[in-house]
Amino acid sequence: MMTQENPMNLKHDHIIKVKPDEVSVNYTRYSAGCTVTGIAFMALVSLGIVVFIPGSGLSSAFFAYLIGGIGALFFGIALLRIVMTMMQGKTLMKVKDGKLVNRNQSIEFGKIKSLEYGWHNRKPSGRVFTSVVVDTTDDRTLFFTYYNIVSDHAIAEFLDTFVVPHITPEGQEKWRVSKGVKGESR
Repeated sequence: MMTQENPMNLKHDHIIKVKPDEVSVNYTRYSAGCTVTGIAFMALVSLGIVVFIPGSGLSSAFFAYLIGGIGALFFGIALLRIVMTMMQGKTLMKVKDGKLVNRNQSIEFGKIKSLEYGWHNRKPSGRVFTSVVVDTTDDRTLFFTYYNIVSDHAIAEFLDTFVVPHITPEGQEKWRVSKGVKGESR
């Protein structure tokens, strides 16, 4: 049912904010808090491994420093990236003036030849943080990272409703094919 607060009947209207001149994807405090709590917990567990296990023997100490150190470094960096992103505001990406925009980059809809979202292996951080990956007609690849603090379902709704109808026909066809494959696997 359409309401005055949700005239487009969006399922994720708490994440996708529609204004007269732009549409934005915003994280909620709850989803960000869950992500930060989980990553902070893993960083603390990794530090705990470094602090408490090494006293029980040489081989245990080696593996504790190796595993705990790598874990603390990995989760510490991930935590810093998410916290720094949250400090810059709630908007992760938006559609404005015929472009898909985030804090660092933008691309006109007419230059988008394919879109995908979620985890990817196109760059190392794509295995850690979810992104919208955009291939352009001028052979560039752009990454609009949403740091696992917004659901893939909300991103799919945002892309389906506000981006895909305006991209190249080739991009629209690739999107339909990829949605068919994703729909079968979920």
